[in-house]
Amino acid sequence: MNFPKIFFRLAQEGASMVLPFVGSRTISASRKDLEKMLSINDIDNPPSVTMFEEATQTQLNNLSTGSVGIFIDDEELKFVRRMFILL
Repeated sequence: MNFPKIFFRLAQEGASMVLPFVGSRTISASRKDLEKMLSINDIDNPPSVTMFEEATQTQLNNLSTGSVGIFIDDEELKFVRRMFILL
């Protein structure tokens, strides 16, 4: 079993306050990858890294198990230019 090296999970409510301290545990992902992440709600079978675009896979493979901040930058999101999600 793959246990995380970081024993906490960040909550979305405090994302903007925690962002300066997250450091290198952030990645950029496409809207398509965001949709894949949000479409899977089975806690026992989380999404596989291989289901994401190659650029996202590379970034995820460079991180150890644990919480990660994900920046979504999509021109189609007129009301939000950049979204930050903590998983």
